[in-house]
Amino acid sequence: MASFDFRISYGTSALPGWEASRVLRGITHLYYYSLLARNENYMRRLNEAYHINERLIPEDLTKKLNIAERDQLFIEVRSLSSSLEGTGSTDNDEAAIHASDAMDVIKRLRDEFASKNIPDNEKEQKVLEDQEVRQNLIDPIEKAPLDVELKTNLLAAIILAYVSLLADSIESFEFALKREAA
Repeated sequence: MASFDFRISYGTSALPGWEASRVLRGITHLYYYSLLARNENYMRRLNEAYHINERLIPEDLTKKLNIAERDQLFIEVRSLSSSLEGTGSTDNDEAAIHASDAMDVIKRLRDEFASKNIPDNEKEQKVLEDQEVRQNLIDPIEKAPLDVELKTNLLAAIILAYVSLLADSIESFEFALKREAA
């Protein structure tokens, strides 16, 4: 089993609900997009579910894609004050490592953006140009045999997940992978 701890601090005395849900969604999306990018069966099922659901990404992806319990991400949130702190865990060590790699990009880009007021469209461009993001997420999805519109939506969601975790309202972003013996 692999897990990761995260702590995202904000410059406020209390954490606005919108910020909390946006960050949790960003972490979750990067985990699952990393999983999808490396699993042809889940990609195929997503494409089928997309067409069955009248060209909309289904709300209940875990069920629709028949994601095995060992591949699912479970999140426990411990703090919602001026920081969001918690743990994510999965039985899929490989997916956890890939999600951790995706989060390392955020830490690297946050360091690069430090003390600069960078607009979101420039952050988006930096994410799109990042070699690691391209290699691990964008390229596999671009090459996947998916509906063109679905592919466009997935790529936009990946970029949005990154940009949301690079928000100016976040003062610090910490993410640490832990691997436990089975």
